Amino acid sequence: MNYGGYSILKRQLMLLLTTAYGSSHKYLESQGYKLADSGRNYVEATSVELPRAASIQSPALNIVGKKVSMSYPLMLEGRPNPLSVNTCFDAMRGHGRVHTTRNFEPYKAWGFKEGDLAIAYDNKTNREILFRVGKQQRITNQMIADPNYQAQWAKVEKHAPEVLPKLFASKVATGNEVWGMTYEPLGDFVNGKIYDFEDGKEIVLNASLTEIVDRRPPQANLLPNQATIAKSIQQIGILDKPTQTALLEHLEGMKQELNTDVSQYAKGRQNFWLGTRWNLKDKQFESSGT
Repeated sequence: MNYGGYSILKRQLMLLLTTAYGSSHKYLESQGYKLADSGRNYVEATSVELPRAASIQSPALNIVGKKVSMSYPLMLEGRPNPLSVNTCFDAMRGHGRVHTTRNFEPYKAWGFKEGDLAIAYDNKTNREILFRVGKQQRITNQMIADPNYQAQWAKVEKHAPEVLPKLFASKVATGNEVWGMTYEPLGDFVNGKIYDFEDGKEIVLNASLTEIVDRRPPQANLLPNQATIAKSIQQIGILDKPTQTALLEHLEGMKQELNTDVSQYAKGRQNFWLGTRWNLKDKQFESSGT
């Protein structure tokens, strides 16, 4: 969803309404807006989106433990690959891989715990990903043999389901431990900074390192074409006042809905991936309730 486009459209609509019905032009000019007579009984006010406050800085990243190698190919056992990538590392980069399986206890071997920030790397390309550590869980032979668990495991690992028993059943049978661990990939990690997987923009976390609060460069570069917005504003300007007011109220309602949606997504993202465990009875992943 493009919140930048929505906010500037609403702001310019409000300027249109206020200038059309008697607000002070001097005030608008004092705020940096350029005013021009539209020739349609209203004044067009345009502005340039200013860069975000320089005070928004990424807090110090307390990266914990050893770097985790993800330099492995996706094992598909002859199945068609639904992804556009073919390695575990690249599958972490926005393709839904949020779980790893090892024949040792992850927390103990790698030196971190749930909620910590850690690094995954690809030793073939020297690339790194910053991720947030989720929960670890012992995987039993019963779970490995369960087709339902295999299917769920495949969804979060991006391997074929049959890979789980093929790789790990013998290890459990001979007394070795097998563990699974969830994680949340946050972005590419380059020279101490985090970058979005999709658009390459720098990501800034909040002080508690739990949510993304900013992306660089400034939002102005991410907005829709200004000419398109200006044309929409001109079309709104010829509407009668009741229609303009109704439109403004509608946009305000949309804002509330979008804010709620974003809030629920942010909470759900962390709660699901960092608070998930396998329910043996119901044969599905569920929230741990923590």
